Amino acid sequence: MKILIIHQPFPMGNFKLMPYMGYHLKEAGHEVQLMEQLNGSPFREEYVDAVASQNFDVIYYEMLDRSTFELISRLNNSKRILCYASKGIFETFEQILDFKGEFYDSIITNSKVMFDIFQNNNIESKFFEYYPAPLFESEIKTLDSYKHKYVYLGGGFQRLTEPNYQLERDLIYNNKEVVKYGNGWSNVPNYKGILPPDSIGNLYASADFSIGTIEPSQRSMGMVNNRYSEMFKAGNTILSVDYPGVDFYGGEEFLSFVSSIEDFSNIQPISTDVKSRQKDFILSKEEDFFNSLKSLL
Repeated sequence: MKILIIHQPFPMGNFKLMPYMGYHLKEAGHEVQLMEQLNGSPFREEYVDAVASQNFDVIYYEMLDRSTFELISRLNNSKRILCYASKGIFETFEQILDFKGEFYDSIITNSKVMFDIFQNNNIESKFFEYYPAPLFESEIKTLDSYKHKYVYLGGGFQRLTEPNYQLERDLIYNNKEVVKYGNGWSNVPNYKGILPPDSIGNLYASADFSIGTIEPSQRSMGMVNNRYSEMFKAGNTILSVDYPGVDFYGGEEFLSFVSSIEDFSNIQPISTDVKSRQKDFILSKEEDFFNSLKSLL
């Protein structure tokens, strides 16, 4: 098949993930091209014609900006598969139901809640538990520049002020012991800047401990954040904020849950055996993901 994969620009979330998807689909024998989303830029009719003329069998993407979704709506000669892992431009997750046949034809989602809704609305859909971790073995090395005790990779933005992130602020954002990387941070201690995309595995492999969080909207929909996949694959000792009721689908075996700063000092680094088992765990989940995606192609 001829497949177009649309990705976000750096340093947005799936800049690293989508080329990794493309690599695996190429390995499976497909012809794959990548395209950066428009990010709100207008497009001419000639642009629509140019993309349509490529005669893609499938277009794969996550939530897009409105301009790129408008483009997608014009490309209805291709099968359009949406990975629905955030509500993006919508106010609620359920709003996506109004755009069947316009913004997507099929959906793959890590929300068990939304998967059941899609099934009840006769939308072709598949459920996955964990994202693939877009890390190659050559990118998982111990480097002196990333030898921190505690690291957190993620975005700041509204999380620095909104009330429903108070626990994360107490444990991570305002914690001087935690080194932060990512975008949208200001006036927080130990912020080191934006991490190059090919350094994610090196960061997690080099630090003593990494910390995982899940967005409130993700938790409400039964989603596991993609950073957990990356931390599992890098073989890191993972501290996770203790979110009651979250289903980690077996991954909880490899997580050390924290609800106070005092909990940090009680966590011991995992053994070589546990590192191996957690890597095998996430690789099996990656295989499950690609099997589900391929069934939609």
